Amino acid sequence: MNKNNRKILLLLSFLMAICISVTYGQTSVPKNTNAQRLELNQPLERQIKGGEVQVFQFNLKAGFYARAEVEQKNIDVVVSLFSPDGKLVVEMDGEDGRLWREAVSAIAEKKGEYRVEIKAYGAAGKSGTYTVKLIENRQSVPSDSKRLKAETHLSAGRKFFGQSKFQEAAKEYEAAIQLWRELNDVKWEAVSLVNLGGTYSNLSKNESAISAHTQATELFQKTKDRIGESKLYCSPLRQTEFRESILTKMEDTSRWEKAGIGLLKKRQKSFF
Repeated sequence: MNKNNRKILLLLSFLMAICISVTYGQTSVPKNTNAQRLELNQPLERQIKGGEVQVFQFNLKAGFYARAEVEQKNIDVVVSLFSPDGKLVVEMDGEDGRLWREAVSAIAEKKGEYRVEIKAYGAAGKSGTYTVKLIENRQSVPSDSKRLKAETHLSAGRKFFGQSKFQEAAKEYEAAIQLWRELNDVKWEAVSLVNLGGTYSNLSKNESAISAHTQATELFQKTKDRIGESKLYCSPLRQTEFRESILTKMEDTSRWEKAGIGLLKKRQKSFF
């Protein structure tokens, strides 16, 4: 091999090494060209089929806080929030779609595009609708960190519940409820109480389950959240709770009535 060919070969090897270095050294995540833009306080209603994933994006400045909410209507979805580098920030998924509302939040360490992915459960033939809305995009305040912790506990509780780890789930829900109360966020306190009630029921803590759902009902009524109240009342678990509660009261009433009749008969015998 002559010197010229050797030089050309070395040059090609050098250029190839540079290309490989650039290609594998990239850390940026390509933008999703199919993503829809989320604008502050501009709700978007979309139809989705089972197994389908729909993507939304919004820009967040460094030090800013953002929160997106998704209202499920007649299909169960899981909502995931990803940071600009593609890392999962938080994922929300209420069991069986009974909890119709999901929310995800983030505080940006650096400026970039955040991605919200909404995936529908069920067979491909099943379809439904949901509404997604970016409800906050502002400079962060100290209480926002507490909100992120509350969402983390709520998300963890739901994951434990899905794994049938009800003791762990209850602890996470209780921690979330305490934080919602400190934040004076009645809406999400009510949602977490619904989760907690379902968990208590699976632990056979029926009185605690009824108490949690009763508190949730009162909060829904206080905030005039008719959708939340109706969904709670229509849930199979709540119907079972009411039925058991009514039967217990009927049994108690019957027992007292029988005792009263027996006492009355004794008194009648003493008179005659």
